[in-house]
Amino acid sequence: MLRIVKNPHGEISCDIHQNQDGRGAYICKTQECINKCVTKKLINKSFKTQVDSKVYEDITRILS
Repeated sequence: MLRIVKNPHGEISCDIHQNQDGRGAYICKTQECINKCVTKKLINKSFKTQVDSKVYEDITRILS
């Protein structure tokens, strides 16, 4: 699973090593999960904020 973290400063990024401080959301590594996350902008919903498209690009790049 890949952890996406929103740090105390409000920055959202991929936490590959799962050791960054902040609130986390997890994505499984199946293509179905990746597609659903990206197309439905599920990270936006998890963190209740607008997430930069670069985060979704990173998710796709890291998990593909």
